[in-house]
Amino acid sequence: MTRPGSPDPFRVGEANTLTNLGVVQERLGRPDTAVVHNSGVLAIFRGIGERYGQPCVLNGLGRALTGQGAPVDA
Repeated sequence: MTRPGSPDPFRVGEANTLTNLGVVQERLGRPDTAVVHNSGVLAIFRGIGERYGQPCVLNGLGRALTGQGAPVDA
């Protein structure tokens, strides 16, 4: 059971899974794919109003963009 007003647990689970995929892709040296995953996660979190996970995703997105050679965008 979730409390009224809490984010959809299925969407949070989807976002958490994509976050983990982004981390794996970054560690495998695939920053382009990590950017795609992290951008999707950020859209999900913003869409469901989940503010707690956004800083973590933004951090991962920044690392992936830096790995792409685009630290200014990070």
